[in-house]
Amino acid sequence: VEAMAQVRASVRFLSCEPLRERLEFPRMDVFDWVIIGGQSDSSGEPASQPQWSWVEELMQQARDGACQVYFKPNLTVRPREYPDGGR
Repeated sequence: VEAMAQVRASVRFLSCEPLRERLEFPRMDVFDWVIIGGQSDSSGEPASQPQWSWVEELMQQARDGACQVYFKPNLTVRPREYPDGGR
């Protein structure tokens, strides 16, 4: 994380795919985007989904750090959020 804070780039992102374990970062404010995905069968290994609690915790860390979150289409469960609160 500290090394990424030193990178000069217009966009800094963290790709957590496939998410195979619970991840915890000391801070997320150095990233603009966090990508979260599962294991695709195109990797030569069986497709698999990360535990929902891992996804949820990583999503919350990203939100606390003011990062945008992109959920890869290979996640069978993804939060659906609506800009107007779902109305």
